[in-house]
Amino acid sequence: MKIERSNVEFPLWRKKVDSSQFEHRGTTIPTWACTMWKIQNIFGHCTSKRMKDSEVNITFQGRNYSGWLTIAKQRRKTPAYRLWFDDDYINRGFDELVGKGKEYIEPLDVKDDISKLNERIEVLKTYVNKTVAHLDREKLEKLPTIKDLDDSIDLIVKLIQKYYAIIHAGTIELQLVS
Repeated sequence: MKIERSNVEFPLWRKKVDSSQFEHRGTTIPTWACTMWKIQNIFGHCTSKRMKDSEVNITFQGRNYSGWLTIAKQRRKTPAYRLWFDDDYINRGFDELVGKGKEYIEPLDVKDDISKLNERIEVLKTYVNKTVAHLDREKLEKLPTIKDLDDSIDLIVKLIQKYYAIIHAGTIELQLVS
């Protein structure tokens, strides 16, 4: 049996993340984490977000958000503890990507990102088309530099992360493999 996510810096990083956290404004806390943090001793009586004792502070990237920790016992063999997020926490990332208060990304913003990408890679594209893909004896006006390549890769990674976050309500870590 394969063990996934066992070599991690922080235990909760082992928890799988999907878009349901953002759709339902919360996530179930794994039983092993509840045991490790002795959550039942602190929140074992908190059956509703309306209960004052269920309130928690969530700190993420240096910003504080409100949240609630509750227990669900009904029709369950073992209780389920859930961490609920406030709307500000959920909307923060989307607002940073598309603009505060917007419901979707503007088509003009997408076109702008495409234009920036095309502009950034133009010198590389010309070089590849004239010297790698096709043997063109015509001298190039400008040769690409390592900085051009690095800047292009950085922009591509940034755009992949941005659009992944918009589409999947989550993040993706991209690392270059040498």
